Amino acid sequence: MNVSSGYLFKNSQVIKESYSFFDGGIIVNLDRYHYLKVMKEMCLLIPEPCFLIIEAPLSMDMEKKYRKNDESLLHKGIYYADNLNQESVKTIFEAFGDFDSCFQIGVFSIREA
Repeated sequence: MNVSSGYLFKNSQVIKESYSFFDGGIIVNLDRYHYLKVMKEMCLLIPEPCFLIIEAPLSMDMEKKYRKNDESLLHKGIYYADNLNQESVKTIFEAFGDFDSCFQIGVFSIREA
């Protein structure tokens, strides 16, 4: 599997694309070249209105402010947008390009199931 830059695995060829369902949600493990296509299609399945959470690495300048030493974990910024329609979510995915980085993204419906 082709993993995003920033991730190193000794045996990345043994990692496979997969998914699992949990309590009304789904977790996917995707090849970096399939991620954008699958996520754009999946966001069309989420009932509107939606909200979006993005967890992204801090810039190097911001990281220098928060990091205590070379062994401490890297920090991430959390970004949130709500009352989105499916097309808005799809546009946000397209703005991020091919997700060739260490991002985590969640899209959820505001409506109760």
